[in-house]
Amino acid sequence: MSSLDEIELLRVISNEYQFYSSIIILFIGLIGNILIILMFSISRIFRGNQCAYYLKIESTTDIGLLLAILPSNIAGYIIGQDPVRISVIWCKIQLMSSYSFGLYSLFTICFLAFDQYLSTNHRQNWRHISTLKLAYRLTYFNISIALIHGILFLVFAEIGPLGCTVYHPTINFYLFLILSPRYRNQVKHFFIKIIRRSWTRLSNPRLTIPRNNQIAPEPAQASAFIIESV
Repeated sequence: MSSLDEIELLRVISNEYQFYSSIIILFIGLIGNILIILMFSISRIFRGNQCAYYLKIESTTDIGLLLAILPSNIAGYIIGQDPVRISVIWCKIQLMSSYSFGLYSLFTICFLAFDQYLSTNHRQNWRHISTLKLAYRLTYFNISIALIHGILFLVFAEIGPLGCTVYHPTINFYLFLILSPRYRNQVKHFFIKIIRRSWTRLSNPRLTIPRNNQIAPEPAQASAFIIESV
């Protein structure tokens, strides 16, 4: 077997793998996210809960992200050519949808972590900020940012030597700033720190963190201290 035959065989195997894996991921992803939405919508326990609301929004966004990316892979295998590379309209719509849903999903996770930080904060006035009304406002803000971000791809996306992407230098510089590893790592470490602090407070409900950074004594220890003082 020559090298050209081996390359062609690898190409066929990769295309088949992409086709079947896309079908499996699309099928499982749709069922899983739909079940999550139904569970949090039907159950009375989660009604009016901010976390349940964010998880429903996240599942809805994941469904949109799956439908924006995977059907193109499936259609490309069936017709023998990627639709994104032959249709400018499909190219613009797919890029706009995938990047909008992706950014919206990322912001939803960040807002969920922020809500957990507020709801488990030792300051009572901060805990009162964590409401469903705030979740609605953050959702509207998230939609606005995601749409503005996606419109850039709808306007500037083209089919060129590198395929379906953005070739405008200014937009590429903007994408480099928000997608650079250094920026992503800073954002990731910031929200990981918030999640860890929130999880610590959730795991230790007796743990309070006053301004002097001392742990409040347990009731038994406090009563013993009072008796000794008397």
